[in-house]
Amino acid sequence: MKNSMNNGAANNNSNNAGGRIIMTNGTIKTMEAFADTVKSVMETIYSDGYRISVEPITKNNGTRFTRLAFYKEGMNISPAVYLDELFEAYQNGLTMEEVCTNVEIIYEQHKPEQDFDSTMLRDFNQVKDVICFKLINAEKNREMLFDTPYIPYQDLAIVFYVVVAKNESGTGTMFIRNSHMEMWGTDVHTLYSMAMQNTQRIFRGRIQPMGSVIADIMERKLDAEDFNEFYDMAVDMEEIMPMYIASNYEKLNGAAVLLYPNLLRNFAECIGCDFYILPSSIHEIIFLPESAGVGSESLKMLVQDVNATEVDDEEVLSDNVYFYSRAYDRVEMM
Repeated sequence: MKNSMNNGAANNNSNNAGGRIIMTNGTIKTMEAFADTVKSVMETIYSDGYRISVEPITKNNGTRFTRLAFYKEGMNISPAVYLDELFEAYQNGLTMEEVCTNVEIIYEQHKPEQDFDSTMLRDFNQVKDVICFKLINAEKNREMLFDTPYIPYQDLAIVFYVVVAKNESGTGTMFIRNSHMEMWGTDVHTLYSMAMQNTQRIFRGRIQPMGSVIADIMERKLDAEDFNEFYDMAVDMEEIMPMYIASNYEKLNGAAVLLYPNLLRNFAECIGCDFYILPSSIHEIIFLPESAGVGSESLKMLVQDVNATEVDDEEVLSDNVYFYSRAYDRVEMM
C-alpha cells in the first residue's frame, strides 16, 4: 500500500511493511489525522466487503469521542473501536504499528458472527421485560434530554435503556429515545414502572463497607502469600472510615440503586442513623452515616474535587451531596 496520505506531518519517515504503516511516534498532531491514518491501514487489512468510517460521537455529560466503525457487507451490526485512548498512548510513545495492531485485535475480539435480530426492538412485548433505568446528570445532558424520555430526580434525570445482551463477555444496551417510546405506543411512566421491576431483578443491588473493598483491592494488587506473610490487619477499617459503597454486582450504572424501594430505609435502620449520599459516579454511590460528624459543605467540596481529578468526565454523576432522612423516608439535596 502506497502511503500517500497528507496528515500534516511532512518528512515523517513513514513507510509500509506488510500492509501496515510504520510511522515515527509523535509526528501526527491531531486526532483527525490520527484517525484517518488508522482508517487507511484498516481499509488495507479489511479490504474485501468492508466499509471503514471515522465517526465522532457524543456520550454521557456531553463528552465527545472519536470511533472507527466497521461496516461489513451483509451484517446489520457495526462494531466500533474508540480511538481517544489510543491517540493519547500514541502521543506518549506507542508506535503507529502498535496502535493499528491494537485496533485490529479489539475488532477481532468483538466482531459479530451473525446479524442482530432487530425485530425485537420494534415489539414492545419483547422488550418490556428488559427495560431498565439509570441516573445521569440533568444539566450536563440537557441537550440530549430534549429527545429522551426521562423523569427528574433532584438535580439528576432517570433515563431508560434496553438490555439487548448480558453474558460473561459483558452487557449490551440500547438507549431509549422518544422515537422508541412513540413506536411502542407507551409513555414515560409505564417505562418507569417496568424499569423499576426489571432493574432490581437484572442488576441486583449491593452495599459494601469501603474498608472491605479497599482490602480486596490490596489483595488483588499484592501477591496473596506476601500479603499475609508480613502482617495481619487487626484494625477495624470501619472505625476509621465509616463509609459504604452502593452499586450493583456488575458495577454498571450502579448509582441507580438509589431508586430501589426500601434500600435506603433498610440501610438507615441497619446503621441506626440518617446518612449522606455522595455521588461517586454513574456506576456507584457512597453512603456516609451522619454520626461520622462530617459537615455537608466539606463533603460537597470533597465530591467536587474527586470529580475534577479522579472521575472520567463521562462518568461524573453530580457535584452535589444528598441526605437521607429516616423520619421522612426521603432524599434531599444539600
